[in-house]
Order: sequence, then C-alpha cells, then structure tokens
Amino acid sequence: EIHLERLLSIYDSAPGWHVPQFVLAHIGQITSQSQLLKAAKQAALKEVSDNPQGESLDARLTLGLVAIAEDDRASARELYSQLARFPESMRSLYFLTVSRVRGLLAGILEEIDQAAIHFEDAIEYSRRVGYWPELAWACTNYLELLLNRDAQGDHARASTLLDGALA
Repeated sequence: EIHLERLLSIYDSAPGWHVPQFVLAHIGQITSQSQLLKAAKQAALKEVSDNPQGESLDARLTLGLVAIAEDDRASARELYSQLARFPESMRSLYFLTVSRVRGLLAGILEEIDQAAIHFEDAIEYSRRVGYWPELAWACTNYLELLLNRDAQGDHARASTLLDGALA
C-alpha cells in the first residue's frame, strides 16, 4: 500500500513524469484502489477530449479497465464497441491485449459467448507473440468466466486454462 501511495503522489506532483494511464487503471483494478482508478480515468478522459478523432487506444483500454472495475455497464457497452475498431496487432506498449479487455467488457455485459471468443483470441495472440504475463491474465479471466457460467464442460476447460496460466 505504501508503494501505491507513493505512485499516486508522484503521479500527482511531477508534471514531467508520466505513468501510463492504463497502468494506473490495471493496478487500480487489481487492488481495488479507487484513487488509482480515478487518476487513470481523468487522464484517459483528457486524452480522449484532446483527440477528437478518437484514435487513442491507450485511453480506451484505460476507460475499459475502469468501467470493469466500477461495474459501469453503460460505459462498458460504449467502450466495447469503440475497441472493436482496433485490430489486435495494434496493441498497447505495455502488453495489454484489446481482446482481453473486450472479453472482460463483454463479461460484465453478460454476453458470455462473445466474452469467451475474445478470451480465446487473447490467449491465441498472447501465446503466438510471447506475451506470457498477458497470456496468464487472459487464461485467468477466461477461467473465472467459465466457472461463473458453470455450463457443461466449463470446469474441464477452466482446469486446462489454469494449467496454461501457470505454465
């Protein structure tokens, strides 16, 4: 927690120092730190307003992570559509796949079959290009979705995904 507080104080007080907004959002999502989510959201909204053409992948990934953390379904629906125009090869510098974020967004929108497709895409892409931490995240998010759905075959597939996340 001390490190998170330090990160926020540096982020707030050092105008020349830049922490990528979606890194703040990702850490905020993982740790449920609302201050990090708020800082990330503010930075992303500013980037979106400064870029009226709407080509900011990082801002949209950030806002997607914040919407997921806040269970904001209205924003999730809008961001899910916006992220559709970004091909998976147009990924963020910090190895966060568009497909995984779309899978998480589809999950909170209760579009389970669509979420599963996105997680499969994220897993395949991460494996192919060697994004091992992102592969582990995609496997973990997907297995959580399957365990919550609890349909026939989901537990077996979740077990396979757990093995993939740990590998």
